[in-house]
Amino acid sequence: MLPAIRTVRVPVRARLARSRPWLAAAMLVFGAGTLVLSRRSAGKGVLPLPPTSTAIYQINSGGGAASPFVADEFFDTGNTYSTGATIYTSSVTNPAPQAVYQALRFGTFTYTFPNLTPGGAYTLRLHLADIFNEAIGSSPFSIAINGTTVRSNYDVSAFAGALYKALTLAFNATANTNGKITATFTSGGGWGKCNGIEVLSGTLATISTAPTGLTASGVSGGVSLSWNAVSGATGYNVLRCNTSTGTFVRINTSSITSTSYTDSGEAPFYYYEVLAVNDLGEGPPCAMVQATPNFPVQINCGGGAASPFLADQLFDTGNTYFTGATIDTSSVTNPAPQAVYQTQRYDYGGPFTYTFPHLTPGGAYTLRLHMADLFAGPGYNLFNIALNGTTVRSSFDTAALAGAEYKALTLAFNTTADASGTVAASFSPVQNSALCNGIELLSGTQPTITTAPAGLKLTGSNGGLLLSWKAVSGATGYNVLHSDSSTGTFVRFNPTKINGTSFTNTFTTPCGYYKVLAVNDLGEGPPCVAVELSPSFFELTAAPASLTVARGSSAALTITAFQSCSAETITLSLTGAPTGVTAWCFPTSVSIAYPVTDPTVTVPMDPAGATIGIAVGSNTTPGAYQLKLTGKSGSFTQFIKVSLTVN
Repeated sequence: MLPAIRTVRVPVRARLARSRPWLAAAMLVFGAGTLVLSRRSAGKGVLPLPPTSTAIYQINSGGGAASPFVADEFFDTGNTYSTGATIYTSSVTNPAPQAVYQALRFGTFTYTFPNLTPGGAYTLRLHLADIFNEAIGSSPFSIAINGTTVRSNYDVSAFAGALYKALTLAFNATANTNGKITATFTSGGGWGKCNGIEVLSGTLATISTAPTGLTASGVSGGVSLSWNAVSGATGYNVLRCNTSTGTFVRINTSSITSTSYTDSGEAPFYYYEVLAVNDLGEGPPCAMVQATPNFPVQINCGGGAASPFLADQLFDTGNTYFTGATIDTSSVTNPAPQAVYQTQRYDYGGPFTYTFPHLTPGGAYTLRLHMADLFAGPGYNLFNIALNGTTVRSSFDTAALAGAEYKALTLAFNTTADASGTVAASFSPVQNSALCNGIELLSGTQPTITTAPAGLKLTGSNGGLLLSWKAVSGATGYNVLHSDSSTGTFVRFNPTKINGTSFTNTFTTPCGYYKVLAVNDLGEGPPCVAVELSPSFFELTAAPASLTVARGSSAALTITAFQSCSAETITLSLTGAPTGVTAWCFPTSVSIAYPVTDPTVTVPMDPAGATIGIAVGSNTTPGAYQLKLTGKSGSFTQFIKVSLTVN
């Protein structure tokens, strides 16, 4: 059975009646409970309120009257500030007027609200917006209600996600024995701030608990978060920080209405918090949770997201560059998307570093670098690469190792996270610019190529130059590099990966120095020590390369020696003639000479010629035979084979 109903009028001090004529209300009292039936506004605007509450005070902190908020009062000290900038109130249900958010009181100060019912239940609603031009997260302060701290190290712009963006907080409070409630704002790392305060009657449904069960897991293209629902919440906000002790900043632009969220485009190395909101304001954030990485973590250096690569991040400095040219990725197994090679981070004034944080200290990882020079060809951009301070490539020339500008290659290195759980990759210019197009961090020790091929030999073979070397364990192929001098730029000249452990140089300028390196699906290994081709090198050809001679007949071939690295005398000999065949060289010694008397002049050398004579006896057994012509000059030996058919 309901208690007796009677009508009462709330006693109000003369001062309150003058400043808030709308406060007088007809009320029904149910025992100790109060229900508002109506409120006269005296022509002023009215903020919507829950049907079981009324606004006792509405104060524009630091500003004048902005109906239904009255001019600032009940404060003890502090300073005021205002702005004409528009304040974004999209995240606030039932926001105050713009003028309230455009003014604030700042410093250390206390509001004391009098003439309340001693022991009565009330709710304080704070309207906040950071209108100072300061860095987000740089102005933390604390808030206390009746001496009890309700927020510590609170930064308005961080929780709002931006400057000039409003939010609200709401707290249940009880008036003391003197019928007062105090709200104290204490400067910490920054000034205490408040834009507006409402004192509402009754214990309203504020959010006083944080969500539980927060998980953050790396997924392709970002970080997936989920949490348990909070009773009474109408939405949630997610906050993020790159360290466990830094400022957590809201990242969702509008309230999240579900209990999950994907932080798209971010590497899984952040810390996260989540808080619940309702129509009155925000609740406290939960305990931070570190994201669990999903490997590989893939970064497009200097560019935007190019799935599965994330947009550029985790760098400290440097510049970016883009080209629309097509990048040749034919030499790369499992290449990155074209967009990754078409952008790059570079720096010509100093090093830039990518830092992967919050890994397992001492844990094993593998870093894979995607490289393509978008500026110039071989010999222009030289730089060093270091992992956690240890140099892994010196004077690295991307275009030279790839063989050309706009051609991709990959490098891969095993590394260990340092004691702080960090892997850092630094790129330092030696000549012109250091550069990188893409980085992948893989978990574990992957099978990278860490050794160079051994036993590189340069020998004459079938008239040309044969390079051979010993196999490298785990290699799927090899690249050969050439330079005119031992200190020059070594440039790859095999157009496609060499599958075996030998290669014949068919280029027209074989003289100089050679290196070889091994590759596998992850990338290239280091090159071997340079080996010089003997200055006595020459090539031999026979025309025709094969001939048919009838028994009892004779024939001749023309031998040409050319492409010597220096003018040399070549001694010729012929072997392999079958019984009944006489074969000879004339002359048996030839010289390749410069066509001028000054050998420093860069001109082609005149080739030397000789003749092979062949006489086939009438009793020679018909068949196919191989004649071998050997030429020797100094320490270098060359040979060719001539096919002879007797019929």
